Amino acid sequence: MKINFWILALAILLPAAGHADCHHSFSVGVLTDSPYYETKQRFYATGLVRDLLEKIEKKGSCKFQETPLNYVRALQELRGSRLDLFAFTARIPSWLEVADYKVVYSSTRSLIVRKDAFKKELSLSHYLQNPKIKYGNLIGTVMFFLPEEIDKLMKENRIVQSSTAAGVVQLATSGKAQVFFVTPVYLRFLQKDPSFKDKFEVIPDPVNHIDIGLYVSKKRVPSKEGEQLKKTIDELREDGTIMTVLKKYVSDEDIKAYR
Repeated sequence: MKINFWILALAILLPAAGHADCHHSFSVGVLTDSPYYETKQRFYATGLVRDLLEKIEKKGSCKFQETPLNYVRALQELRGSRLDLFAFTARIPSWLEVADYKVVYSSTRSLIVRKDAFKKELSLSHYLQNPKIKYGNLIGTVMFFLPEEIDKLMKENRIVQSSTAAGVVQLATSGKAQVFFVTPVYLRFLQKDPSFKDKFEVIPDPVNHIDIGLYVSKKRVPSKEGEQLKKTIDELREDGTIMTVLKKYVSDEDIKAYR
């Protein structure tokens, strides 16, 4: 009877131990921009961010409650200890003061150039050095810039900003900006619009990779659960799950830009 008792006890306890990674539902800030995150109904969303969060939930037994936030508000919520996570964006120095950063994937980028500012013989560096060229960017973050690029452009007052990615495109369409950076996921989304090729040219940058990752609040998320989230992401990268999700949004050729 004693043996049977302990077998029964283990049968009850082991499944619970396997789901002990997360102890509560995490509040997750997300930026609502297609094709990354789009609310279809009150309790239903689609997009790359939602797909990746779903994989992290399943792998690590976490539960996420998503809240649409722009980048400025997200940083305020992290600083005020009212937000657990933000998914997903680039590495931003001011955010690292209040949150740990975990890379989910990395990607090359392309510079999108207005037709009237484009010359085939010009390189990426020309646009950076030309004082007349203004870059579109998202308020509160860096839209796929290298640190030295954003520093130079900010000092020269050559950044114009919007709170949404669609707004950045509109800045370039209207001529308030001449260029902006994108990764393959967003480029393929833009190219679905038949008028895109009439307005813009694309200059690939196959050299530089930009990290895209998850921010984890230093105050709100216990260190043990934060480390488990990071471990879960590592496992999803190693087993190919992250790449499988990305393949839903880019071509077979584009996926080579990701790692």
